[in-house]
Amino acid sequence: MSVTTVPHWLQGESADFVGADVAALRPARAAAGAASAELVNLSAAFACRAAWDDLAERALEPNVFLESGFLLPAALHIAVSRRPKFLLVWEFEGRSAARRLIGLCPIQLPNLARAGAATVWLSKQSCMGAPLLDRARAKEALTAMLDYFARGPAKAAGLA
Repeated sequence: MSVTTVPHWLQGESADFVGADVAALRPARAAAGAASAELVNLSAAFACRAAWDDLAERALEPNVFLESGFLLPAALHIAVSRRPKFLLVWEFEGRSAARRLIGLCPIQLPNLARAGAATVWLSKQSCMGAPLLDRARAKEALTAMLDYFARGPAKAAGLA
């Protein structure tokens, strides 16, 4: 079992990820070709950087502001309490445990004291909030994102 080493600048961010096995971050196994969404913190998103970069190359609508080379450093330089969460959509391939990232959207959850919609997170330097969606699986990725909020695990009424 391999263990992911977290960069020193992320080590204080979340005790629930530091030293965690990346395989443990995978969403529940879905049927082959099915899309499954999960909400992760910055540390877990950092661990998925290779899959993220691959998705950026396959994106239906390229968005330089959501590429890992821009977004990870931008998110690192804000207060931990204001950092985005990352909604990742995975497609499981065949009968193996292999998966492919088909959607990514950084989000800001509403204040837990009041109901509201999650919003697409943007840094002050960005001007485009379109999520990264695989050009061949955009409908499935976006549907999985919206279904994630419809199920309610993020305590948000939807996505704006």
